[in-house]
Amino acid sequence: MDINDQDIYQGVVFLKVLRQIEESSTNLTYQIKSGTSKNSFLIEDNKSKNIGIYIKYTKKPRSPWSFSFITEHQEEIEILSEVCDQVLITFVCHYDGIVCLTYQELKEVLDEKFEESERVSIRRKARGNYWVKGRDGRMEASITRNDLGKKIIEAFK
Repeated sequence: MDINDQDIYQGVVFLKVLRQIEESSTNLTYQIKSGTSKNSFLIEDNKSKNIGIYIKYTKKPRSPWSFSFITEHQEEIEILSEVCDQVLITFVCHYDGIVCLTYQELKEVLDEKFEESERVSIRRKARGNYWVKGRDGRMEASITRNDLGKKIIEAFK
């Protein structure tokens, strides 16, 4: 079986999720399942909560990073929001880090009206936090590198 870029970037997301769940020292038992496309996954815990994870990535080495969302991507995220307790959208910024947005945070930068193609842009200065903006707005607060683990743990509470 060949290994492609998507496998590598998705693997990074799950490695970070696993490590950050372990570091939180919770007694969480969970199962990871495939979602409705190659970009989405479900994490189910032993209390029948489920978290949808949608993964975007770029191989561009430096900020700013740009991620496109065609209508199908936004529709899939919308479906995840209907069937999951929480949805997290992850943006793998090449080797720099992972930006994690909740579904509600994504709606701050991409609204409910799906265009044929929309973009989310992420910037980070050296040793700084990530700043996110999209076609329909920008986030007021920055995102840290540790937000992925925090948001996963919070989603399971």
